[in-house]
Amino acid sequence: MWKLVVLLGVGMFVALMLGGEDKGQLRQGLVGVDPATSKVLRPPQVVETTPVEAVARVNFTPVTVQKTQYTGQAPITGSFVLSSVEAGTPTPQPVSLQSDAALPVMYINASAVNVRGGPSTDYGVVGRLTRDEAVAVVSPAQGGWVQIRIEGDGVDGFVAARLLTNIDPLD
Repeated sequence: MWKLVVLLGVGMFVALMLGGEDKGQLRQGLVGVDPATSKVLRPPQVVETTPVEAVARVNFTPVTVQKTQYTGQAPITGSFVLSSVEAGTPTPQPVSLQSDAALPVMYINASAVNVRGGPSTDYGVVGRLTRDEAVAVVSPAQGGWVQIRIEGDGVDGFVAARLLTNIDPLD
């Protein structure tokens, strides 16, 4: 095996030394052309333009009303005209998030646990936890699965309820 590898290496080295050298050949059409008599291209002319002010114009008016094919709940109907677009910044609305301090903490009770994207093994794995790692419980067990948030990472996912315990391993 090693003899073949060495033979291959030597063969590649010899092939590159003999055939891999560029000897500066010229193409057939370039032989005998004097570089001083070749044509020189002029640079393209620069055309000056005037800046145009950008204006947003929106005017939408339906031309014909078509019958809807939707048979469920009542569809949105009526004529409307959007005659102008107002520029401005939206006012930010305060968001009330449940802090991690208020979430109950549970601990992993198995050697290795997959954190899944949904409450089933059909969902993909979004993280992995090992024994005695702490997790914050976002929602209680439903159908044998608990929604958790991995502390520090902020990753939300689902873990089987039987793999969690509320007993702190450090106590």
